[in-house]
Amino acid sequence: MSKSYIISSSRADFISETIDSLCSSLQIKDINADFYHVEPADKKQSIGIDQTRKLKEWFKVKPYSSPNKFAVIQNAELLTVQAQNSILKLLEEPNANCFLALTLSNPSYLLPTVLSRCEIIQDTTISQSIEGTDFMKISRTQQFKLIDEIMSEKNLIEQNRSIQKFLLNLLTTLQKELEADHSDTKLKQNIALIEQTSIMISGNTSKRLALENMVINMKY
Repeated sequence: MSKSYIISSSRADFISETIDSLCSSLQIKDINADFYHVEPADKKQSIGIDQTRKLKEWFKVKPYSSPNKFAVIQNAELLTVQAQNSILKLLEEPNANCFLALTLSNPSYLLPTVLSRCEIIQDTTISQSIEGTDFMKISRTQQFKLIDEIMSEKNLIEQNRSIQKFLLNLLTTLQKELEADHSDTKLKQNIALIEQTSIMISGNTSKRLALENMVINMKY
């Protein structure tokens, strides 16, 4: 069993279920003592080296009542470069009975040196379904279901990233199709609609409403 993991998903339920499964496998009996959760400090938008130092100090202490200790760095894309470098040795040569998981939507946000030291647990449910080509081929009911999946993410940072990735993939696909046929007015209208939707979402408009309105007004 690996000791360092990257849990890659934009769905909070997948991340939570994976963490629960790892806790069970590691026989973490005392969540208060043998489980450590790292996230941005109050009012900060990043996870700095001070927090990773505290994590390493915590790992030096023997498990309290469980056979292992398990720590999770939530929203690991917020780790500063210095913080990522500070945990490299911890990832490569973890203390006995110590396990660490990093959660985020896209592993590419992490340094290659971090990626190479971890086993990646990838959630492919949304990442496979948000490709632009697939979206234009599925039924409207399935399109609305996809929007429900994206909006079900409770973490607003992850939700925004999923929306941006979805719109970018869709826009890129249609732009490539337009390059092959510059006279296709439906493609031009759909591209303009996606761009307008992106602008609306960046403002105060309801994200769900903007996405659903886009689906309704798509030209086929």
